[in-house]
Amino acid sequence: MLAERLDFLMGVGHDMRAPLTGIAGFAAVLAELDAVANDRTASEAVAYIRHEASRLVEFLNQLLYLGQVEQGMPRLEIETLDLGRLTRQTIEPLAALHPSLAFRLVQTGEAVVAGDFLKLHRVLDNLIDNAIKHSPPGGTVTVEVGSADGQAWIAVTDEGQGVPVADRARVFDRFVRLGGPQENGAGIGLYIVKGLVAAHGGTVSVEDAVGARFVVRLPVGGGAPDAEETDSYLSGETGQILVG
Repeated sequence: MLAERLDFLMGVGHDMRAPLTGIAGFAAVLAELDAVANDRTASEAVAYIRHEASRLVEFLNQLLYLGQVEQGMPRLEIETLDLGRLTRQTIEPLAALHPSLAFRLVQTGEAVVAGDFLKLHRVLDNLIDNAIKHSPPGGTVTVEVGSADGQAWIAVTDEGQGVPVADRARVFDRFVRLGGPQENGAGIGLYIVKGLVAAHGGTVSVEDAVGARFVVRLPVGGGAPDAEETDSYLSGETGQILVG
């Protein structure tokens, strides 16, 4: 029964994603028109359309990834990826959407893998989005990237209440929301993370930290230019990265 429902949802997702993307695209075009930009009511209406359309597209994308993971068929288009660069590309738009939080990127050397860009971008996006949801106002989301012992790793840490030891195994289960029904989301983000990471031959776990710390480990692969150690601080208020 569940498989049939997922097939149905994946079909609906495919059918709805194109028109919703079109709506968001045309709304973006309208936002640039002087007649809209100079009219507060029209400008707010267009901004609302863009926001809600983007939310629906994102939800449909999550459903499609859920179906792939559930059916054990995430198709990977492998290329050489620099996880530091991928992480920075993922953080920047999220920081712009959440000006009340700060985002810190720490990279210790080279972290290169053979992986699917879109799938690993989804992994990072889901982990960082999860950290955002559980961060207090004014908190910092820290993302660390590095490699050791033949594995590249990414750690995403928030300053929330953390994940109780007893719940750390089931937090990756489908439809689990530790905060109960009042928690935002469908409870599929971390399940998708686990499935996509496993498809790359990696693992994801929860470790001790001030808040919650999720660590993804992937086999090292490919080749890339040397990466220096960096400690970057990205503030949502400025949308800029300061590298020390």
